Amino acid sequence: MRLQKYGGYWSGPYTRAQWSSSIGSETIRIYEHSSYSEQYNNGIYLIQESSSSTPTQPTLITSISLTGGVWNPASYIHQATDTTNTYYEYKISLDTADSQYFIAYNWTTKKWFDTNTTTTHSTFGTSVSDTSSTSRETTENAAVVYVMASNALHAQFNNPYYEPPTVVSPLPVLSQHTQAFGMEYYQTVGTKYYYKSDSHTGTGTSITYDYETKTWNDEGSQVPYHLNTTSTFASTTSLVNPAEIHGFGSQQNHNGTRYFSVSNPYYEDPPNYNLQSFTYNGLTADENESLTQYQGSWNAWDWTWVEGDGDGVIYTFADWTLHKNTDGSFYVVKAVDGFTSGNFSPDANGIATITFNWNAHTAIMFKPPA
Repeated sequence: MRLQKYGGYWSGPYTRAQWSSSIGSETIRIYEHSSYSEQYNNGIYLIQESSSSTPTQPTLITSISLTGGVWNPASYIHQATDTTNTYYEYKISLDTADSQYFIAYNWTTKKWFDTNTTTTHSTFGTSVSDTSSTSRETTENAAVVYVMASNALHAQFNNPYYEPPTVVSPLPVLSQHTQAFGMEYYQTVGTKYYYKSDSHTGTGTSITYDYETKTWNDEGSQVPYHLNTTSTFASTTSLVNPAEIHGFGSQQNHNGTRYFSVSNPYYEDPPNYNLQSFTYNGLTADENESLTQYQGSWNAWDWTWVEGDGDGVIYTFADWTLHKNTDGSFYVVKAVDGFTSGNFSPDANGIATITFNWNAHTAIMFKPPA
């Protein structure tokens, strides 16, 4: 997308859509360029055009081979197509008649999902170890799909409908840092994008981005890069989903010189596992806080929970631990005084209340992540 003004092109930040209108399948928006103050708004707006067309139905893949899980080496076979709800449905080759194992790919949301949520099959994790996940759909445009059931990985496969990120070149420099050279794209090999110095003709200065694992690595031989997330030297050569990438030479041969500092154009915000804020009977629990019932009355005390192990399914507060079951219910454990509550599910508003009896404390109330 290019934004035009009097035959030239702006390259700075754009904020605050001032006007928007649709013409056919196109949307036209006028933006303010944030380099200018309010008094200079007139005449410096930019026009953006973007398509609002219906997502294209991808070419059907009739069979998908598994690469892992207890069902491997089985495969998912095309079961049905629903063009109204924009999805392809699949059955597992081990039991083609049992609908509890059916899953589907929605090409509008770009998510895989369980088509029969009344059974324990299937949930979707974000990694091989995310077996306790209770999500009935994947994240958007997942490169690899992990199908779980009964706290075990049943199926793993490469998403045939995965759409790789658009190549960005050159890598966006961080202007607050001096640069010895820029980094430009030159090839794709498998799931890796290759970048090299724009000041060198060879490829010995290469670093790569693997869009499947979201990992940056040193690949060069000319300058043995060390990579870090800050402008301070570190001996690491691999970074997973960093917001910034800073490249250094070795301490031995290059005195740890920093050669480039760029922002990661493929960076993805990590999932938010924080407890949500909510209000109950005039009491407000802020993010990561719970309300506490003491001597029959609810209180907005400073009970702040910290995410523990298990990708957000366990939280801790002092010697309390909050646990999430595979069916979406929760329970709490008080370690010092040794009790475990029963299991309680969130209500229609997404708020969970766990009751117990400990030293005049009889319940906690919280709102799990969405």
